[in-house]
Amino acid sequence: MTAAALCLGSLINLPDLSEVQRRRGSNARAAFSAAVQNPMLKDPLQPGLPLELAALIVAEERSGDPMLMPSHISSGIRSKIEQITAPAGKRIALSRALSGGGEVASEVTATAVATTLFGSHGAPDDGAKASFFTCRPHEPFDVREEDLKDYFDPQNLYLDSVLRRRKGVPLATSLIAAEACAQLGLTMVGLRSPTALLLAPADGTPIVLDCFRGGMVMGDEDAVAALSERLLPADLSSGLSPGGEGTAVPAGDGQAEERSMATGRAQLAAMRASPMTALQWGAEYLGSLREMYDERGDVVRLIGVCDRLRMIGAHSRLAVGNDEMRELSGQLALCIHRLRWDQRRNEARALLRGLLRSFDEMGFDPDEPARIEALLADPWFQEA
Repeated sequence: MTAAALCLGSLINLPDLSEVQRRRGSNARAAFSAAVQNPMLKDPLQPGLPLELAALIVAEERSGDPMLMPSHISSGIRSKIEQITAPAGKRIALSRALSGGGEVASEVTATAVATTLFGSHGAPDDGAKASFFTCRPHEPFDVREEDLKDYFDPQNLYLDSVLRRRKGVPLATSLIAAEACAQLGLTMVGLRSPTALLLAPADGTPIVLDCFRGGMVMGDEDAVAALSERLLPADLSSGLSPGGEGTAVPAGDGQAEERSMATGRAQLAAMRASPMTALQWGAEYLGSLREMYDERGDVVRLIGVCDRLRMIGAHSRLAVGNDEMRELSGQLALCIHRLRWDQRRNEARALLRGLLRSFDEMGFDPDEPARIEALLADPWFQEA
């Protein structure tokens, strides 16, 4: 089991089993369970489905209001996006009029949306003075230390809260930007790698929209340069190669930079060849919430995330791989144990025993079997 899962033993929040059960039986959870079975969620070219899935995840956080149905959450989010992107629609209409009423280029739509949402710093200056989002741009996996506490606030990921507060983490703003483009006639797909999350037109136009960098619209060569920067060491004069293998590299070594650019081109090509499906978007969204809830010691919401991630994994190993499914098994079993959820005791026991059986093939921590055996020896697991 992972270190993240094992820290459940030190949770300071008193778990509320009744609240966990209410969430599991909510309309939002039922709607999510039904949605992930839709085969269209495996088609990356279906616009709107990633946001629909994210809205269903948010709906569980609002499920305490019996009058607020999941469909209300989704329609409210879409309506708000339509309102805030109205200026982008005017820019596109002006561009169409100036071009004689022809088809508007994908770059024009992407730039109009980026300018409206993030300001002219992320697109050519067309006189826009303000942006909708007030959050600062940052690099993926490089959040400023002073921002960490705010970054791990789930309100920065709940789409309705992000739209109300006008700030959110780049995953949330990317979903909103993709929906805004779709409403204006441009289908965008997500491009994911270990170091980047980008949006790109589904029609193959060689541009990307980078919400991590404040909504920058870049051509492919600029995108490659941005990707290569993330692959280079922070200081080339440190004597490390781009792979961090310890090979000496003189400061400003053109060969090292070219190797990094070549790697960036290969990475972008691979990303374009495998655009994200809605299930992958949902897994990214839940994975971020999982990290946030674990950081906050919120077992009530953490177990719900684990359950829903396993639902996605059951339908798509592309979205939730085998290693993550194994990790989720351990974390889910620990959540059930922490809650003393008697109705799911056998499930937790089976999950832990399954981890033991798979250890020879997948285990990396030699102490893991002993920890699992010790947990299974807990008197609660010995009850019928």
